[in-house]
This record gives sequence, C-alpha cells and structure tokens, in this order.
Amino acid sequence: MSQKAKLTRPQVFDDFWLPFFSRRQRRAILKAAEEAKVDPNYQPNLAIITRTKNDQAGLEAIIKHVEEERKNYKGRIDLIVVDTESTDRTIDLAKAAGATIVSIKQSEFNYPKSINLGFEAVKPDIEAAFITVGHALPAAKNALQAGSRHLKDPKVMAVYADQVPNKNASSIEKSMYYLIAQIYRRLKRGAHVTPRMHAGLTQGTGTLVRMEAWRQHKFDEAYGHGGEDLAWGRWALKAGHKLIYDPVVAVHHTHGLGFINLFREARYWLYISFHKGEFKQKKVAKYRPDLFK
Repeated sequence: MSQKAKLTRPQVFDDFWLPFFSRRQRRAILKAAEEAKVDPNYQPNLAIITRTKNDQAGLEAIIKHVEEERKNYKGRIDLIVVDTESTDRTIDLAKAAGATIVSIKQSEFNYPKSINLGFEAVKPDIEAAFITVGHALPAAKNALQAGSRHLKDPKVMAVYADQVPNKNASSIEKSMYYLIAQIYRRLKRGAHVTPRMHAGLTQGTGTLVRMEAWRQHKFDEAYGHGGEDLAWGRWALKAGHKLIYDPVVAVHHTHGLGFINLFREARYWLYISFHKGEFKQKKVAKYRPDLFK
C-alpha cells in the first residue's frame, strides 16, 4: 500500500463498543483510498475552504494534511480560511501557512454566507474547492487528489461522502454513525453516481465542488440557519448534473455531544433542511454552547 493511500486517524475506529461495525467503515474508506487511481496527466488546481472559530488544533491538522497532499500532487492546492472572530492562534496559524484569510463577524455569520465568501476568494485558475470546517479532518490521506479525479468527467459537479466520528466523538455519536445501515451501504458501495436525494447530500463539511457549478448556483443565503448544502444538492440533481459519492473524501467530524444535545441537533437539522430561515445564535447554542463561549 502506498503512503498516500493511508488513513489519517485509523485509531478512531478502534474504540467503539461494537468494533465490528466501526472497523468495517474503516475498511470501506481505506479500500476507496487504495482504489483511487489518480491520472498523472490530470491533476487540476484545487482549493480547500476551511471555516473556523477558535479551531487552532484542528486547523493545524488540516494544514499538515494539505502539506502532505501537495507532496504527491502536480496541481496546486490553495488554503482559504474563513474565520469568525477567533481569539486563539487560529489566524496566526493560517497566516504562517500562507492561507488566504477571509474574516466574518459573528453578528453577520450564517452558514451559506461563510461558504460563499470562501468561494469568492478562490483564484480564477482553481478547478474545484473542498468545503470543510476547522475541527474536521479528511479521513484519507489522499482525499483531495483522489476526489479530484472525478472532475475529469465534465458532467461531475461535486464529490462528497458521509461524515465519520472524530477523536472527540461521544458514545452516542459513534453509535449514530457506525450503526446506521444506509451510511455503511453507501461507504461499502464505493465511488458511485448519486441516483437521488438523501440525508447528507453535498454536505457543507466534506464536499468537493466544481467552481463552474458554484458560479451557476451559489449556496442559497436564504438558508442562513443551515440546510443550504442539501438545497444545493437538490438543485444540482434537478439540473441534471452528476454528483459522485466517494468514501475517499469522508471527513472526521463530530462535536462530542451527549444524548440530549445530539437529539436537539438532529431535530434542528431535520427542520432547517427543508425550511429557509435566518441564523439564530441562541438556537444553535442550545446544543453547541461551546461555540459561543
């Protein structure tokens, strides 16, 4: 197995109380990473758009990930950090890494706006941008370059996957990700064209979007409270664009929520996925109080 076809945090899959389920997800993602054959003659310029708020440790891991991918990639991989009033060393790290920094005030924040601001900062020669957040990390070491291979097909407008637990995952979060049959079925199937809508479609944490597609249809800022990613995927499918599900671009992303806050989060996201509305800090703070301390 080549060095670039390894996982970034394989140990995360080992501490679940039912390891059979977590380790089969690990195998599915690793298999996708190993089978991703990158064309040496097609390695387009990419960007990774990372949205941060006091994500010093997470951003440091993302920067290291990008640096490692650059070693095995002929194209350029730019880093764009969209920061919401961080008070730790997030901005210092971004500057040291040579990232393009876009600042947004907390009072002006909403989910699609932060994504669109990142895309607006992308340079003209970039083919596609990968959306993520500072406290998430691609699960495969070759995620960006492997995901970009699908862009050789001009009909492909986005590449995405389901999220998997991070180091901070609670027991209930691990159970939710590892025991949902639909998630494992998609992971096991490997890279495939998305036939229809489903939960997690083109999610705002872990999706590679072709710049041409974003210029056609930006993320709808009427979904300020979230759900803009699902709405974008809905538009893409309706417009006849090709979306690729590929486990190789899966990201580790959890918030360490207990049962009550996880229930609140699920209820919140279920509602906002199909209803437009403004971002309201108080509602998000009910299940993510850590964001606004």
